[in-house]
Amino acid sequence: MRCVLAFLIGIVVHGILDITPHQYPFRTRIDILISTLFFIVSIMLIRPKFIPLFGAAFLGSILPDLVNLGPQIFNQFFETSFPVLKFKIFPWHRAEYSGSIYDNSRTELSYTFHIMLVFLSSALILLGRNVLRIQKKIAKCPTNRCSKR
Repeated sequence: MRCVLAFLIGIVVHGILDITPHQYPFRTRIDILISTLFFIVSIMLIRPKFIPLFGAAFLGSILPDLVNLGPQIFNQFFETSFPVLKFKIFPWHRAEYSGSIYDNSRTELSYTFHIMLVFLSSALILLGRNVLRIQKKIAKCPTNRCSKR
């Protein structure tokens, strides 16, 4: 159930970020490469018990692009002719709802959002690994009957 919820949250967050006015500071190939590297590093840092949850959230967050934009991007990169949907299943990819801006008027804001997203994601991953948490030192006691002095 938690993985389903993480998957759905990934889709919703993708929609919210796409509706928000933004630009893409990187070319598509670079964006895909950076995202893939970030995903691989994240998988290496996440506790094994959280990998399915992380994978579900990640899949939910990329699903809208895979469904609506995947065939176009694949055709462009590999010079193929996979069929492309004539309509967008996820509404934030439709022109009237998309926050995409292509005139370079929000470059600094877009870089700021991307940097914030990377830092927030990194902090959450590190918190999950207890890297950023201050550990309480607990006195070792061989039995539950430690004397209080």
